[in-house]
Amino acid sequence: MANPAADAMEEQNAEPTGSSPAQLTDEEWEEFRKADPKAAQRYMALKDNDPAGKRRWVIWRRRLLRFLLLFVLLILVLRACIRPHADLSGVATQDAAGAQTFASEYVKDWYTWDESDREARGQRLSLYNPGFKSNVGWNGRGKQTVTDAAAIRTEHPEDSKYVITVRYTTTVSDNPSYASVAVYDDHGNYSPLSQPSLVAPPNLPVPTRSEENRTQVSDAAELNPINDRLEVFFNAWSRGDTSTLDAVTTANGPKTALNNGTEFKELRSVTVYSPGDSDEDKNRRDARVVVNWKQPDGASTTDSTYGVVLVNEGGRWLVDSIDGGLDNPDAYVDSGATAAPAPSESATSTASPTTSPSASPTSSASPTKKGR
Repeated sequence: MANPAADAMEEQNAEPTGSSPAQLTDEEWEEFRKADPKAAQRYMALKDNDPAGKRRWVIWRRRLLRFLLLFVLLILVLRACIRPHADLSGVATQDAAGAQTFASEYVKDWYTWDESDREARGQRLSLYNPGFKSNVGWNGRGKQTVTDAAAIRTEHPEDSKYVITVRYTTTVSDNPSYASVAVYDDHGNYSPLSQPSLVAPPNLPVPTRSEENRTQVSDAAELNPINDRLEVFFNAWSRGDTSTLDAVTTANGPKTALNNGTEFKELRSVTVYSPGDSDEDKNRRDARVVVNWKQPDGASTTDSTYGVVLVNEGGRWLVDSIDGGLDNPDAYVDSGATAAPAPSESATSTASPTTSPSASPTSSASPTKKGR
């Protein structure tokens, strides 16, 4: 026969839930005490030892611990869901760079041979494919060496495949050659999918550039000190004269010199653009400068185009930055034309540097679409 009082007592001993013999009527309690005296005695002893409700505190403490545990688990789940994923945007670029290097070396070894040492070619090519022999793709006669090879076009038709066009030069031809090769990419590990094949030069992309509508400074009173400052700067920049560089540049200006044996010869042209409308632009000038350099061989000279920013500090123009990557119309090639037309530039004279009157720089109009 079921004993409700005994069941309540067992539940209280195992996991208190609020049910106890105290909820029994007097008749039920007497019946419970007679049926199980020891259980009744344990209950009375427990009741005497817990006058302040210690067991209720134990119950609430357990409930609090359960709540905290669930809360911590919830936080961990949320963090896992919103945790930022690793940025893999550069992985494809890195893989492409590795495939380009692999293809360039592959083409270089493929088109290098010497009939007096045929096995040397086979040893090199076996690193790309163990099945390659010394005469693969070659009749075993003649001698040539690839002196330089570089990837100039990369296609990525599939996730694990690159098709790369390599330009290379050899010791037997003055003209560059072009070869296309397919490369398999296994997470940064590469192997050939094809043998190199000679191809025609790829069409070069023609850049789209906006018209340059900035007005140019024509006031000689402003141009003279700027030209003088540029001449002093480039002279010190080429010679490694750091003390002069400090004197003609801002605190954040270029301090590292060329110092490679190249000497400054003259300013070919200087174009200074009018400032903007803001107060900050009033003491700033952007300039396009073409510099003629005397090379270390003592006979040859080369031209370089720079973008130079000058800042007026205390009435003195100082060089704040120099950029060698300035757009230059002479660099653009129309892939559809047999020869690129020379860029048209208007030659408006500016004030010449005082130290070099025979080689006064000319102010050239900024490159436009018409100049390509």
